[in-house]
Amino acid sequence: MLILILVSEMVTYLNINKCCIVSYGRSVDKSMKYTLVDHNNHEVALERCDKVKDLGVWFDKKLLFRDHIQDKINKAYIMLGIIKCNFRHLTSTTFMLIYKTMVTGRSHLDYCCSVWAPCKKEDIEALEKVQKRATKILPALRHLTYPDSLKACKLTTLHYRQIRGDMMETYKITSGKYDSEITPTLAMSDTHITRGNDLRLHKSRFKYDMRKFYFANRVVDHWNCLLN
Repeated sequence: MLILILVSEMVTYLNINKCCIVSYGRSVDKSMKYTLVDHNNHEVALERCDKVKDLGVWFDKKLLFRDHIQDKINKAYIMLGIIKCNFRHLTSTTFMLIYKTMVTGRSHLDYCCSVWAPCKKEDIEALEKVQKRATKILPALRHLTYPDSLKACKLTTLHYRQIRGDMMETYKITSGKYDSEITPTLAMSDTHITRGNDLRLHKSRFKYDMRKFYFANRVVDHWNCLLN
């Protein structure tokens, strides 16, 4: 009974101005209305939105994450501007420490990348352009090509980092590091081949890009290649 009372109080004091509705799917009935009860016991209709921010990630109605990617790119450029204005004489080691902390760390380009990882070529290139510009901050690297700059800084492409992040999350899910009740379902392959193991994943069929680039589908090919 105590738990029910606490839950009831939490619902009563929700900030309705920060609540909205976002529907996902190809056939959405937008005529459906949802309401919440405010602290005066009045029903307030919730507004429909095209995107919503949850735990620092912008979820749009098509799950393309274009708005989130652009937001992260803008913030990354702001951080690069701060680095360029405040650090005049940077060595490669010092620059890498600052860059990884302020730009690609958990706060920006690497934060929840397994959720919003870009699937469109233009989004991947737009993100990669951030790191390409970052390497040009060091005078010694301005004349080098982007691949040579990455080698000099001992960096990988952002796209590779995102794939690596997906593989780390896949390992944690398949090895039981996470609670199975809250993780995506990864179906194990039931095919028996001469060379392989029981950790191979099954790739389900898909018709639309939303399902094709969903985490449980997009990690299968990379994961199975690691096991070959």
